[in-house]
Amino acid sequence: MQQRPAHARIQLAAAVLPIALLTSALSAGAALAAPQSTARTTSQATSTPAAQAYGPVAAAKSHDGLPDLDRRTAGKVAPITAEQTREAASLGDQIEVGWSEFGTPRSLRSRTGTLTGPSKAAPDTIARGFLADHADLFKQDAAGLAGFRLTMQDQDSSGATFLRYKQSQDGVDVHGSSLLVVLDSEERIILVGGTVAPSADVPAQKLSADAAVAKAVADVSPRQAKAAPRRLGTNRGTTTFANTYAVPDMKDADPVKAELVAVPTANGNRTAWRVMTEVASNAEYESLVDANTGEVIFRKNQWFNEGPHGLVHTGDDPEAGGQVADVPFTGVDGSWVAGETTAGNNTNTFQDLFDDETPHAADQPDTDPAPNQHFDYTWTDTWGLNGVLPTTGASRDAVVTQLFYYTNWYHDYSYNLGFTETARNFQEDNFGRGGTGSDGVSAEADDSYGDGTSKLCTDSANTPIVCRNNANFNANGADGTNPRMQMYVGDDNGRRTQRAMNRDTVIHEYTHGITGRIISDGNLDGSDVQSGALGEGWSDAFATSINNDPVYGEYNNGNYTTGIRGVAYDSDNLEYGDLCDDGCQVHNDGRIWAMAMWEERAALIQKYGAATGKAMHEKLLMLGLKNTVDTPSFHDARTGYLVADQVNPGPDNQCLIWRVFADNELGVTAGPDADDDSTPTVSTATPATCRPTATIAAPPTLPEGSVVGFNGTGSTVAGDAGDSLAYAWDLDNDGQFDDSTSATPAWTFGDNGTYTVRLRVTNTAGYTHTTSRSVTVTNALPVVTIDPNQLATAIENNSLTVKATYTDPGWLDTFTASVNPGSPYLPVVPAAVAANPTAPPAPATGQVQASITYGDNGSYTLSVNVSDDDGGTDSDTLQVTVSNKNPLATIDESNAIMINGVPTIFADAGQPIQLSANVTDPGSDDLSSQWNWGDGNLSPVVKNRVNPPNDDPANSPTVQPRNIVAADTHAWAKACMYDVGFSVTDDDGGAAADSVKVLITGPPKKSQGNGYWLHQFEGILLPKDFTNAELDCYLKVTGHLSKVFNETRDASTRDKAGDVLTPGLLTSTPKKRLDTQLLTGWLNFANGGVEYNEAVVDSNNNGQVDQGFATVIANAEAVRNNPAATGAQLDKQAKILSCVNERDYLLPPLLCSLLM
Repeated sequence: MQQRPAHARIQLAAAVLPIALLTSALSAGAALAAPQSTARTTSQATSTPAAQAYGPVAAAKSHDGLPDLDRRTAGKVAPITAEQTREAASLGDQIEVGWSEFGTPRSLRSRTGTLTGPSKAAPDTIARGFLADHADLFKQDAAGLAGFRLTMQDQDSSGATFLRYKQSQDGVDVHGSSLLVVLDSEERIILVGGTVAPSADVPAQKLSADAAVAKAVADVSPRQAKAAPRRLGTNRGTTTFANTYAVPDMKDADPVKAELVAVPTANGNRTAWRVMTEVASNAEYESLVDANTGEVIFRKNQWFNEGPHGLVHTGDDPEAGGQVADVPFTGVDGSWVAGETTAGNNTNTFQDLFDDETPHAADQPDTDPAPNQHFDYTWTDTWGLNGVLPTTGASRDAVVTQLFYYTNWYHDYSYNLGFTETARNFQEDNFGRGGTGSDGVSAEADDSYGDGTSKLCTDSANTPIVCRNNANFNANGADGTNPRMQMYVGDDNGRRTQRAMNRDTVIHEYTHGITGRIISDGNLDGSDVQSGALGEGWSDAFATSINNDPVYGEYNNGNYTTGIRGVAYDSDNLEYGDLCDDGCQVHNDGRIWAMAMWEERAALIQKYGAATGKAMHEKLLMLGLKNTVDTPSFHDARTGYLVADQVNPGPDNQCLIWRVFADNELGVTAGPDADDDSTPTVSTATPATCRPTATIAAPPTLPEGSVVGFNGTGSTVAGDAGDSLAYAWDLDNDGQFDDSTSATPAWTFGDNGTYTVRLRVTNTAGYTHTTSRSVTVTNALPVVTIDPNQLATAIENNSLTVKATYTDPGWLDTFTASVNPGSPYLPVVPAAVAANPTAPPAPATGQVQASITYGDNGSYTLSVNVSDDDGGTDSDTLQVTVSNKNPLATIDESNAIMINGVPTIFADAGQPIQLSANVTDPGSDDLSSQWNWGDGNLSPVVKNRVNPPNDDPANSPTVQPRNIVAADTHAWAKACMYDVGFSVTDDDGGAAADSVKVLITGPPKKSQGNGYWLHQFEGILLPKDFTNAELDCYLKVTGHLSKVFNETRDASTRDKAGDVLTPGLLTSTPKKRLDTQLLTGWLNFANGGVEYNEAVVDSNNNGQVDQGFATVIANAEAVRNNPAATGAQLDKQAKILSCVNERDYLLPPLLCSLLM
């Protein structure tokens, strides 16, 4: 299947991978799945196990069409200047620079830190600033710096920011240019790199776009006759041409496109035309045509063809995760698939229901030929869910595909561990690398199930039974013969599984083939006690390590704690002496070796880390097989693993390995037992050369409470090369080595006397040795320390808890304490002393605590004094800064009315009203307050002293928190809306403020109709009763109170209000008529024509006016704002308001009720 270039996601494998990447690839996650979307470059891989270290490496994909062409640089590399070297060195001692072919940094980073410090600037600004600061390093001039164009800015969840730039020079894009800048969460640059071309002129082109297209298509078009290019148009520097150059059957080829680019080289820029030409379904070429010479200097097909892939589980089993799409079926020797089914160089995989061992076409998936070998079958688990084993169709093909995938995957994995052609591995074709071919594995799914009742197996009494709950591997002889791996179905207490779906089982059985081929040139002899157990142990050891799971076979029986072995291999509860304890049985006894191998793995991981330790162990497992004699005993297998460590390149781990074997009773003196020995000779002995020696230098004599230094650096390491010592000290003589891990620890003794200290050293390999030494201690005095954390946020009039700790080597002493606040106005306070429970010879420790209160802010020198009963005294002081706390001011709004969520105080013009505010201040401070009435007038400043008649000094001598009421009276002359503010300050600069809305209406007068108000806003001939300022105030009152003005109808200006008051004869609508009466009503209220809650309507028709103005106008506005209101409903409200507005001239309120 072909992919378009815009969506192609091709990952090319490196020719040589660093060991860190290889070991990482075998870590818990990466090792369990074949690489996704990997590609392949050649038909046969030639990498060796040594080159590939510990894990499988995917080959790269190839593509069809013309081969790639690149004549841009001709192998020339620009030199690195001395100036660049100095510039790079100026960034720090641990700077690592990789250089591009253009002599600019390909990768620039610090091994130990960052390239820049933290910054608050934008990431792009930081990046451009760094480039500008180091322009010489990147060979950029001012024009070159300006030519970097940001194409991506991405920030991930860690806070890191990733910036990518493209270059242009002289307004032309630089082909192949890129710059990556990575910043951490503190906006520090941690990496700069990419392909950056030095600043250089772009030569003028001689060749036209038409001529360049002619050159390009002459190079790539499959047609014999090539028409002259025909232009279609030019857009943003790209010229398009009619595409008459594709294969004849291709009717929808994209137009040919040409754009001018700069092509950087070691000698400067070449100007070129970049031409894109689609000529076939699997071929679209990017060509670079030199714009001066016409030479095609670059060609690359943008199409890539996929190799075979499938839909498979890439984890241990189906319960470890769902099926993964597009998993490549390629490996160390290219495609796993030879044709159109699950057969290839490593295995022929099929369903073998009746055990005829023959891969019939009907027993295997049938897919399309290359390049469309897609084994995409959804597994529905009909066997597990309803007991129906699929024998045809997608669900059957999914099982066969899964077994095909696991078998090939493990072939590649074990190949990279060393099970290669010369190790007699399983391949049809050995590609001339040694060994004998023609021995790919016959992997048989659902083997011997028959029709469900067929009895194709026998029990221990040789009675025919149905084949269930098993799997096996038969190497079928020496190298060159096809082995068989049979995967049965499982039916265990109602849990139905297919062994072909379990990687644990596949690895286990396939490893039987590996151990047989490597150790015995066939099947490992499992008839003897120890060799049979080792065969099972090795198979479990490979499976559990590779799958990173100490539980084997849990998918088969559903026991995720101990699996089918009844034990987790990380439980450390089986040793060599347990051999044959429950009768000699290969699976039970194999657990002993598998557990020992898991512990070796754990020890290597502890030493080297998870990825490296795991990879190293698996390499040693495979090498160990190659160093193990035929029909081996546990002793032989132990020797093989030890020799594997000796021959394996890298660090020596002999002592570490010996220590684990000794822990498993396979120590130095364990007998070289025969493979059929059921009563082994166990040993926990280790080599003497592996054991360290602990030594303590003579310590000095010092007083109690002094730091006594100890020195264990004279101890010897022994162990493996490169091992170091871990130190554990027992300095308090309690028998526990938990007091220090330093080679030169320090210890404080709690009383005078003579004490014994002990040192235990452990080398990296895990060996220990212990020694002891005496130390003499004399008497000393107590020490007190104030806890500053309790006093760091001291605030005036807050009770402060003063805490201090004391230590005294005299553990039998008793103590008294006091606190001096450091103020002449405050007394010395006795402090409570709480001693910690101690036991000799631990030092006496305890806490001192007292409470003090500072009434005012300031700086005070506080001291804590502690005395022991022997007269020894110590004190500690701390400068305590007590901060001022702002007062709190709250205007009394108890008489306010809530208007549209805003508390509002109502009053008539000229009516004096009193406002008050409550002021609190925790400090002993003088308070100064003032009212701003909002009409340009301020109240006098009122100063309320804490200790009248004098002002409060800088540090108040009293503790008097303030709580006052500041009240004042004011009358507003004009009807309007006012923002009234109140402010207060204390004598230390603390301040608080509050505000409230005050609504002043005109003095009581008659209510007027809309004609009256229309004249006030728009009248010309007759005089008006109001100034423009007064009318503006009335509109502010309206806007504050109304939910119509100015939310849905704008009446914020006099002109707009006049429009509202004029509904019009020809343009009048119910809504406009209602708006006229609404605005009239609010203006009457503002003018004093009606009180807010004045009863104006008889709502019950009982002869009593009971409904207030606020309710009447609110009801009218609700109807006005209801989009579903009818014209009749709107007119009704307008009539009611008209009646209310003109009640002083026309209808009395009781008659208005008739309109409701």
